[in-house]
Amino acid sequence: MRPARLLAVAWRDLRLISGGRGWWKLPALAAGLLLPVGVIPLDIPTSLEALPARAQGQIPESLQALIEPSAQAPVGFTRAEEPTIRATRIPLATREALDTLPGPSVRIEDLGSEPELPGRSLLVALLALSLMTGPLAESLAGERAKGTLTTLLAAGISRSELAWGKWLAWTGSATLATALVAIGGLASGSQEWGPWPLGLPLVAGAAVALGLWLGRSAADEVGSATRTMRVLPMAALLLGGAAWFLRGISPALGAAVPLGGALLVAGNLAVSPVELLAALVGNGLAITAMLAGVTRALDGRPPWVDVPGLLRDLALIGAAALCWWLPIIGPGIWGIAGNAELSASLDPRVGLATGALLFLGIVGIDAARLHTSTGLKPPSLLGISVGFAAGGALAVLTQWELPELGLASGELAEMAQLRLGRGVLPPVAVFALVLPAQELLFRGWLQRRSPLLALLAWVLVCTPLDPVTGLISGLLLGGLSRWKGWWAALAAHLGWWAVAGLLGA
Repeated sequence: MRPARLLAVAWRDLRLISGGRGWWKLPALAAGLLLPVGVIPLDIPTSLEALPARAQGQIPESLQALIEPSAQAPVGFTRAEEPTIRATRIPLATREALDTLPGPSVRIEDLGSEPELPGRSLLVALLALSLMTGPLAESLAGERAKGTLTTLLAAGISRSELAWGKWLAWTGSATLATALVAIGGLASGSQEWGPWPLGLPLVAGAAVALGLWLGRSAADEVGSATRTMRVLPMAALLLGGAAWFLRGISPALGAAVPLGGALLVAGNLAVSPVELLAALVGNGLAITAMLAGVTRALDGRPPWVDVPGLLRDLALIGAAALCWWLPIIGPGIWGIAGNAELSASLDPRVGLATGALLFLGIVGIDAARLHTSTGLKPPSLLGISVGFAAGGALAVLTQWELPELGLASGELAEMAQLRLGRGVLPPVAVFALVLPAQELLFRGWLQRRSPLLALLAWVLVCTPLDPVTGLISGLLLGGLSRWKGWWAALAAHLGWWAVAGLLGA
């Protein structure tokens, strides 16, 4: 790519969209939104306040003035004279109250720290991101609607120079606006010095590349703006949340998430050199890939991956996971939170039946939306017999037990295992609803779209606590479905549950 051509395309794009009598409107809007947020001094907390000191049970007299009695508290005293504490988590204020007891200090492992909040610079980056919707909608789709894109493609520039030039125009514009706000914030003392200004161009670059990629094939500004307005905020939310979650596992891994890692840097949450390098590499690769997709679209070539279809499938898997686990594990969370009586009063069989009905609803809605059917063939006695025998062998092989994996540890995992009733044959009515619903979704519907997708969805949605068993059973059930049909997979699932129930009895 030739730098002179890139700068020429960028300058042309800025003049084309920002030129005329209304050239001042976008800068005025940016100043009106960004300057108050980034420059005016405000007292914004940088961490969450600790929970109040609360406990249940026999609170010692020496602590009754410091700890408030509460039946829902996660901390419980079982003896007052010789304090014995039962707890799943201990707020910092309660810990400080316990340290006032005479004698050696109470030792509690893995207390954790108060979660850190991002700085106001994150809000500046998000506001700047939202201002890019209009210009990005006009950059490609506007030229296509006016017919000027054809003329531009016939000029002596390459498709990649055109894509990168347009990206440079609006990344530079957003970076300049946020840099001026950052300088003003540092000068006024409303923001402290740190590496967070480095995240502002990263956010701008990733957002502009995503906006250009979303509008690469739109016919006009309305279509491009609609896509950008719908996807860009959701992408920032999901990728930012993913980066925040992965940051707890590995700071560098969280910073490497495209757009999400840039938001962490802009919010002053990723500050180490390794995190900054990971954010630069992760966002750089994502920007390059998205602009390469724009270049392919300008050339009239098909994309490498059917991204809309992939996103649709991932959304379907996410909806299935939510619909299955929310009614099953949701009531049990009350017990972990301290209300065991409520959890005990909610029948897990109702959660299983509700999750199965929601599975059937997903299949019905998706089939109606795509105007197709599940395409189930009539059953055969041989296929059902082979499937039932294979399912029984699977039950003997796996013994319906959780392997020693980190995914299956902790109180939440134990509660999920208990509420799923592993090793216990459920009532016939629930049993007759759950099995067909699972098989219809994973082998009758998802497998028609992609066997690999069906296997991945089965492991992630139905067997996340036991991925080894999930992988083995998914391969077996999927193979039977392709070989002998859906009814054979259903019979195998029936044999698996039936023999597993007998072995667990």
